[in-house]
Amino acid sequence: MSRVIEVLASKWFLSFLGVALLGVLVWIGGPLVAIGDSRPFEPVLTRALIAGGLFLIWAVAFVWSVIAARRRNAAMIEAMTSAEGPTPEDEEVDRLRERMVQALETLKRSRLGRGRQWLYQLPWYLMIGPPGAGKTTALINSGLDFPLAEDQAERRMRGIGGTRDCDWWFTDQAVLIDTAGRYTTQDSDGGMSAEGTGAGVGAGVGTGAGSRDRAGWQGFLDLLKKHRPRQPVNGVLVCISLAEVALASAAERDAHARALRRRLRELTEQLDVRVPVYVLVTKADLLAGFTAFFDDLDAAGRAQVWGMTFPFDDEVESEGEGGGRSAGAVAHFDAEFDRLIDRLNARVIDRMHAEPDGERRALIHGFPAQMASVRAPLGEFLRQVFQPTRLAERPLLRGVYLTSGTQEGTPFDRLTGAMARSFGLDRTTQPPMTGRGRAFFLADLLNRVVFAEAGVGGDRSRGRPAPAADPNPGEGTMIVSKQGVRGWDLHPAVGDHCWDGETSQSALRFHPSL
Repeated sequence: MSRVIEVLASKWFLSFLGVALLGVLVWIGGPLVAIGDSRPFEPVLTRALIAGGLFLIWAVAFVWSVIAARRRNAAMIEAMTSAEGPTPEDEEVDRLRERMVQALETLKRSRLGRGRQWLYQLPWYLMIGPPGAGKTTALINSGLDFPLAEDQAERRMRGIGGTRDCDWWFTDQAVLIDTAGRYTTQDSDGGMSAEGTGAGVGAGVGTGAGSRDRAGWQGFLDLLKKHRPRQPVNGVLVCISLAEVALASAAERDAHARALRRRLRELTEQLDVRVPVYVLVTKADLLAGFTAFFDDLDAAGRAQVWGMTFPFDDEVESEGEGGGRSAGAVAHFDAEFDRLIDRLNARVIDRMHAEPDGERRALIHGFPAQMASVRAPLGEFLRQVFQPTRLAERPLLRGVYLTSGTQEGTPFDRLTGAMARSFGLDRTTQPPMTGRGRAFFLADLLNRVVFAEAGVGGDRSRGRPAPAADPNPGEGTMIVSKQGVRGWDLHPAVGDHCWDGETSQSALRFHPSL
């Protein structure tokens, strides 16, 4: 049914209807046209020739567009498969070229690639982030529909252990390109990452490996720009582990932030686009109390969006930390993060009352404080990545969202850890989680926020992008879950999403009856 709707809404079908209506008008109205005593369109043959000529012009234009699209697609694949190089850098680019060719051939053969414009039929999103940030895990457990699951099974299993170069994920709504973490952490200037500190990002990476990673990243961007020139990508998903930000030293956070900022700048300049950037704070389940606090959510509750969506304003003033003229959307972060904590506090009593286990009740009680403890390091990290400078264009930060792809690893406790360090005590650790594979706060984020804004980005020369589907610009809305949250608003969007009729300004208020 969706395929029929897609065909009926296509520009070529609509243009065919226009030509048909014009032909009917010529056939019926022709005899009524008079020039003096002459009626030049009254003969049947004349009207038939005019109507036939209209259809012939439409058919020629249609066939020409098909041939041109096929030539462009064939030229893309031929150009990507023709280059060979003996150096390690060339080999890196060749691997990426081969992976892209395989992905495009898969897309072309699938039902997702039907039509002449199969390169542009689906939006493309680039996923970047350091190694171990959970990019692949987030996709596997996101709840997205992968129609080519059998073709991607081997790739998905390989991706769990780390993406080697890039993995392509095809959904009904978008193409997601999961890039290797080493592309994010490679140093653009050669040598050690983190400006020579050796801390955090890419510590210990030599010049040889860095040059290969740099060549791979630059070559991949070149492939996107050359062969999908109209819109190389529709958006960028930046994945960063909450633990990596919260537990890192100031020097390590600075190294991570500078690496991400460089990658976003290179992407913007090399592709000549300004697209929305969505920051996914992954592995939120490692914050002590997360699993116990959200354990009662059903599938619909776990699919919600938990985070903040910012306005498109290029200049935002804020009196808070990190604010100021031209601070950009990140100036909203502290206030919006406090709103998230307020909603956690509003739910604590109900969750503690429903939890029979005393230890888990303690975790639930302390979870809002644990969340509050990560606001400062996370906010500082985001400001380092997204605040403007005079030398480079600010990335278009669209939102910051907390997610969990699977519950695995050892939770960290920033509060007791800080106290233990202050008093010289041994730091206690919680038992590691086994990993139940339940995704939290991913499905609606991708389906109803990211994919819904596929048309927002554009050329840098066009200036500030405008929301493509925002019915109430400047008015904040929230997603309200009607199952499992009992009126607790998970998503205090600063932005202007209004996805369905049940989501309105009234959702900004607490509804105890839900």
